[in-house]
Amino acid sequence: MELPRRVHARFPCRIAVRLRAGPSSWPAEIVEISAGGAVVRVDADLPGPMMEIDVPEPGGTAIIRSRIVRRTGSDYAVQFEPHFSEQHKLKRIVDAARRSSGPA
Repeated sequence: MELPRRVHARFPCRIAVRLRAGPSSWPAEIVEISAGGAVVRVDADLPGPMMEIDVPEPGGTAIIRSRIVRRTGSDYAVQFEPHFSEQHKLKRIVDAARRSSGPA
């Protein structure tokens, strides 16, 4: 029996972010988010596989380390690998997306 690949519920959203890899950065938008990752839309060929996503949130910016796992056109699926100091910020961001997406 095959188990489902997804562990976390996903929520549609529109969050303007900045992607960073080394000295380069790009404006982007998170269009779907979960506690484990996101789909990020960007008009660029990202070098990958590792990058940081700067997500504005109340009181500052969450910097979420992420790994690109798949690309479909301009959409990149990323797996979050946040530093422990950013985990509470990521939880707030995902909770806000869950609340704004309405009942499942």
